[in-house]
Amino acid sequence: MASSFVEDFYTMRNSYSEEQFNMKYQEMLDKYEPCHPYLEKRIYPSRESWARYCISKIFTAGIESTQRVESINGVIKKLVDRGTLLKELVTAIERELDKESHYT
Repeated sequence: MASSFVEDFYTMRNSYSEEQFNMKYQEMLDKYEPCHPYLEKRIYPSRESWARYCISKIFTAGIESTQRVESINGVIKKLVDRGTLLKELVTAIERELDKESHYT
């Protein structure tokens, strides 16, 4: 269930319109009833800082959250050593970004 919740959350977060976002949000409320209070009190009120339909109006140089940066940093820390080729690093970072983009 946790994996499914994360996937549904990313799908909701990556909505390009407010209407689509609200539809996905309502689906989450229905599907994850035990999470309803948390979603209503903590997540929904802060949506302007993380929902794609809101932040796409703000220039961020492509960075959407510190979590994304931390994700990339994790890839770099796992992969980089003296023998790492730049091509290998770029491929690993692209793979990580690709993985997240599938939630749109």
